[in-house]
Amino acid sequence: MSYFENKRGCKVISEFILLLMHYGYINLNVDFKSDEKVHYYTLRTSRVSEKLLNYIKDNINLGREFDVEEYGWELVGDGDSYDQIDLLGCLLDKFEIENTAEETIFRMARNIRK
Repeated sequence: MSYFENKRGCKVISEFILLLMHYGYINLNVDFKSDEKVHYYTLRTSRVSEKLLNYIKDNINLGREFDVEEYGWELVGDGDSYDQIDLLGCLLDKFEIENTAEETIFRMARNIRK
């Protein structure tokens, strides 16, 4: 794994945590796993409101964009906006949400580029 691949992955998870903290979700657990092909991120928090979940689903704009990844990923989080969920989607290959009675689990994955 390259240094820059790791750095991009850390940016994704830190910005997602910042978004949740902005909305008052402060009990967060992060899990990271990796194999030779994919980085997996799992973020758990108390049950997230349907309104916020719908907002995230509507705005994450999944579809990894290598131009954004190559040249614009460092700008994520640098603006005055606390919310750059659309840009985070450009850095992910997979995003899932599981909502239970007690907690919400966000699962994200990035295929590793060599």
